[in-house]
Amino acid sequence: MRVSRLLIGLVVSAVVAAALAFGVFPTRAYLDQRDELATSARRVEVLETSAAALQQRVDELDTDAEIERLAREQHNLIRPGEEAFALLPSAATAAEPDDLPKPTLKVPVREEPNLWQRIRDRLNFWD
Repeated sequence: MRVSRLLIGLVVSAVVAAALAFGVFPTRAYLDQRDELATSARRVEVLETSAAALQQRVDELDTDAEIERLAREQHNLIRPGEEAFALLPSAATAAEPDDLPKPTLKVPVREEPNLWQRIRDRLNFWD
């Protein structure tokens, strides 16, 4: 008799604990926050990589040689005493409008949720 009462008490306690774990406590919110935290961590890594690349470009642009190269290349500037020449393409080598590459339209692909996400969404009845 005493063993059966103890067994019933353990079963009832396990059922109550399971109900609290999955019904009352915000398990879904915890899982969502964990996913958001992982996504944010990946975003931070990407931004740090981008910031490092931009800082390297800033350091390159801070040199006199790079400034001079850009001034010559993009703005056709020359030093005093130098002469600038511009060579134009001949009419035979000029690109025809039909020869230019056609722009391509990229359609974004919508990702389908995986099996676990679909199951979790179907079982989510407490939101």
